[in-house]
Amino acid sequence: LSANKEIADADASADEEETVTVSAPTKKPKNKKNKKNKKNKKNKNNDSNGNSDNNEIPGSTTVRDLSIRFSKVKFASDLDVPDNFFPLTGADFPLKGKKLKWIRRSNAHSVVTDSDFEVKDLDIRKIIKNIGGFPSHASADPESPFWDEFRIVIQAQKERRADVPAPEVFPLADIWKDFNLFKVAKAVQGEFPGANQVMFMETLLQDPEFKLDTKIIPQRCNRAFLRREVMMADLNTWAIGIVGPYNFGAKWHGGRARPE
Repeated sequence: LSANKEIADADASADEEETVTVSAPTKKPKNKKNKKNKKNKKNKNNDSNGNSDNNEIPGSTTVRDLSIRFSKVKFASDLDVPDNFFPLTGADFPLKGKKLKWIRRSNAHSVVTDSDFEVKDLDIRKIIKNIGGFPSHASADPESPFWDEFRIVIQAQKERRADVPAPEVFPLADIWKDFNLFKVAKAVQGEFPGANQVMFMETLLQDPEFKLDTKIIPQRCNRAFLRREVMMADLNTWAIGIVGPYNFGAKWHGGRARPE
């Protein structure tokens, strides 16, 4: 669903265009003589993306990082935003100080930082590392993982414009079996939290073969409404409320630019 949100956001600015052009850096021929020296110069603390872990966000000050970060933010016309506020760069993330105060006055959604009470139980930086590491960023290095990941986004755009059925691209619930990529993207663009999950759960409850595991959820009677429909609705809302702040906290910690 998160990937589809990215596609939906890109649609708003890309639908008027007929082509997508991406200019990745040209690969240079490898110099075997310098290969050994380059290895010795690498930072021992580099992460899997080749980014230095000495800074708050790995890659924010590396030589080949283009320092392109999330800047999809708008302010009301009556606000006197400081000069040269945009674009945001690697040095601005994680958000702090004056930049943080100003961003919270913009149209940006839920600007969560490490100091917010909603994310005090777990360390956002550790969460990012545990689920796969810090994101790659646009780089002048043609070998950067960023370009391989970006090509996947470009391919998804091509498939969207070719009206490829979404189930041919990735697994989907039956409620979206007839959707193309555009419809899936729109379904998760600014929807009421949990709305799609509720529709999915309704289809489960209508299936006579659907059963809850009574070893996990004990039942007191043959027809359990409280420990079935009510419990599923409660878990759905609870999960979104618990996970949401950490999702937004990770977003504003890393500051990765959107695909468009």
